[in-house]
Amino acid sequence: MRKIYQILPPFLDELSEKRKAYYGRDLIAAIVFGAYARGEVSFGSDLDILIVLKECSLNRSQRQRVFGKHIEDQVSGKNLLPISPIIIET
Repeated sequence: MRKIYQILPPFLDELSEKRKAYYGRDLIAAIVFGAYARGEVSFGSDLDILIVLKECSLNRSQRQRVFGKHIEDQVSGKNLLPISPIIIET
């Protein structure tokens, strides 16, 4: 398990950069929860992330597709850890 914690930081840094670049000023917060946040991540885990936006005109399924296309698919280590985003607006 220690090994995955060594290789995840660059993946998470790149994910953060892509997320900030795509959402810009509409991004209020991104919160990791679940196994990774509890320190229980393994190679079978996914990354649970809550993304809070100021505004978003898309419905839930559209938000998921956009996240996959413009953020998740652009991260070089995308196959390292599946991402399970929940994207909401205030």
